[in-house]
Amino acid sequence: KLLGGTDELAEPTTFAEASDRARDELDRMQTPGLEPEEVAEARAEAVKYCRMAMRMRTPEVTTAQVNVIRHYLAYLYWSSNNLYEAAVMGEFLARRYSSSIEARQGARIALVAYARLFFEAVKAKKTETAKSTPEQSEIDRWDGIAAFARNRLIGIAKYMTELWKGESEADEAWMMLIRIAIHDGKPKTAQEDLANIPTESPRRGEAELKTGQSLWSAYLKASRLLDNERPPRAQLDALVAQAQQILEAGITRMRKTVEAGGEPTYTLLASVLSLAQTYINAGEAHKAVVWLDDPKIGVMTLVTAGHPATDQGNIRIQTRMAALRAYVAMEELDKAEKVMNALEESIGGGAKLTRIYISLGRQLEEQLKDLRAAGKNQQADKVSQGFELFLSRISQQEKGNTFNSLCWVAGTFQSLGAALDPGGTNVPAKGQTYYGKAVDTYRKIIELCKSQEGFAPQAHADDSVKIRLAQCLRRLGKHKEALDLLVEILKIRNQMVTAQVEAAYTYQAWGERKPGAYELAIKGGRKVETKDKGAVFLVWGWGKTARMVARSPKHRDVFFEARYNLALCRFKLAKSKVKAAQRATLLQAQKDILVVNRLYPEMGGTKWYGKFDELLKKIQTLREVPATGLKALEKKSASSK
Repeated sequence: KLLGGTDELAEPTTFAEASDRARDELDRMQTPGLEPEEVAEARAEAVKYCRMAMRMRTPEVTTAQVNVIRHYLAYLYWSSNNLYEAAVMGEFLARRYSSSIEARQGARIALVAYARLFFEAVKAKKTETAKSTPEQSEIDRWDGIAAFARNRLIGIAKYMTELWKGESEADEAWMMLIRIAIHDGKPKTAQEDLANIPTESPRRGEAELKTGQSLWSAYLKASRLLDNERPPRAQLDALVAQAQQILEAGITRMRKTVEAGGEPTYTLLASVLSLAQTYINAGEAHKAVVWLDDPKIGVMTLVTAGHPATDQGNIRIQTRMAALRAYVAMEELDKAEKVMNALEESIGGGAKLTRIYISLGRQLEEQLKDLRAAGKNQQADKVSQGFELFLSRISQQEKGNTFNSLCWVAGTFQSLGAALDPGGTNVPAKGQTYYGKAVDTYRKIIELCKSQEGFAPQAHADDSVKIRLAQCLRRLGKHKEALDLLVEILKIRNQMVTAQVEAAYTYQAWGERKPGAYELAIKGGRKVETKDKGAVFLVWGWGKTARMVARSPKHRDVFFEARYNLALCRFKLAKSKVKAAQRATLLQAQKDILVVNRLYPEMGGTKWYGKFDELLKKIQTLREVPATGLKALEKKSASSK
């Protein structure tokens, strides 16, 4: 409306008038305090007048004037989340009029629009896939959109890097290419792209942080692969060294911003945490503590202070887990105990805290095994010693211990034992000591669950404790005692798969000393009389376990675990016999594997395929036939089709 009047403004009749009206509406969009619906109204009006201007252009209207309108439209489409239209208009400006001011602005809009389109499509696909009944057509549709956006994004980014090399537009493009490389799981490509961002660029620090984190993630993923798939130690060490170098460079660069008065960002703190984790895993906790406790950007410092940047994701939990490991390794036991208490307070107990403590134990076990594999026995011993002191201190407290804290103590002692345990029949003396301390603590927990009302967080919470206690007893060679515990659970909860699996493993381990126990591991044991079914085995054994979980998607891995151990027990049983009596058992063991291969050619995936293949070759060798494994079977099957 006219200022102070009541009449509507007349609609534009020329390009210039429509262009001015579009500019006015764009300005109105930027008015502070405007309600969202008012912003949307102004945006719609701006789009209308931009389109009107494009229809009203005459030969007298210059290309530069038209490009201004095109830039307006690209921005308006972007701000209303019409990503495809924004990207197309922006890319048109960038490619057709590369020397114009609008080309740079259009390229930036196209870059971020294609990126958002790509990541939104990836997210939508994940959401659809996670549904109980996903629609394949929807998954395919989002796949197609993601592929299109990704290709266009890479195209415009590379165009920008060539056209504006060394300038801010190129740096933004390289940054986007790094993000895509990281998403695609290609940290080396990200590292190569990083080299194209000048060290003086404002984007360099952030690019270093993201690239360094991707290299650290790549190391963690590679280090957890099976032995036959894991890269050589030298390659893993190189990944860690590169991650540390790039993270330190980025953190040092970004720290200057914080020292100049800026606020630490989530990306910076996550990178500081990653760097600390690299040093913890390398047995250099003293270096990790420096970064965790830094007064300006120390992630533990800021978690303790409740800094807003630590609100995102699970950075507070991960930071406390890392700090607990670092402080214990440094034997800073008071600080470690404070972190442990803060962890419990922040989680509030329950199953989540139990999972966190179990995860901590596994991390420690993997770290110690990696250190010993790398020949860093001195560092491994120092870490073990620190944890032994801390765990003993916690377990010996007369007050203050909870179900979860004692479970963590016991589980970590168990992990310390497992880190020294090569498998097989004999456990080294120090490993036995750690298993023994775990046993004592697990028993203490079970006793407290019985004697103190409310000590157990929920009914049957001590069942999981008994199973882990049974695992330790099994490794200490106390098979009957372990089975007695498990049977106590199975009398009440016979369908508890984890207890059934551990009972089968216990019979299997007993078979190393008493080969007849292999039969019990295969067929089950501990017979009892029931009213409706007569005599049944409380322990299923591997055969029945496989049958019971065969149709359960959540127990898919357990199914292949049971089928593998079924064949393994038969193989070991055959080895315990004289040669003349081995044939039938070996053939049955081979048949166990062939049946799985026929019904499930993928054999449970990479993890189990390799195990089945290796076992089949051992069976064939003992039968004195060519050890051709699964590949020969698959070739034979393919040629017969």
